[in-house]
Amino acid sequence: KELDETLTQARLPHAYFKMDDVDEYLHVLTICTDITQRQDLYEQYGSAVKLQMDEILEGVPADGAKPKILLIRSMSTKAKALKEDHMTGRMLEDLGADNIASRHDSLLEDLSLETILDENPDFIFVVTTGNVDSAIQTLENGMMANPAWNSLSAVQNDRYYVLPKDLFQYKPNARWGEGYEYLYKILYP
Repeated sequence: KELDETLTQARLPHAYFKMDDVDEYLHVLTICTDITQRQDLYEQYGSAVKLQMDEILEGVPADGAKPKILLIRSMSTKAKALKEDHMTGRMLEDLGADNIASRHDSLLEDLSLETILDENPDFIFVVTTGNVDSAIQTLENGMMANPAWNSLSAVQNDRYYVLPKDLFQYKPNARWGEGYEYLYKILYP
């Protein structure tokens, strides 16, 4: 708000954008390429991404079977579950995944191994914040140190994935399609 007032007083045109998913990315890209009159860049960085994404989403099985997942954000100090309001959670939802955190808000603040064991996810995805090694160490010293962790279907079947930051923590921008493809190949090998 303070920046808005400063820019307005200086009579500088400005805008603010929220860009947490591919639809918002495409909307912002439309505005920017309209302003710059560079629709060719929309074709390159927007239409191509949308086409790639649509092709991937067409491959999602329509039989109603949804892989059960747990999406975790791990930091050097703690770990918590994420749901569809995080860009990676939204991507997984678009790909037909059933995120257990959507049914258990308590996981958003405190990862309860008991709840995770009850749900027994098919896949566990981890997005790290800050130093990757420290974030993974937090998980290893916490819930992964409990022997019950190894009884999870995702762990027993080697379906525990630490996701690359450039696609799943930072906004992938022109690489949204690549992010969807990465997750699709894991969920539907």
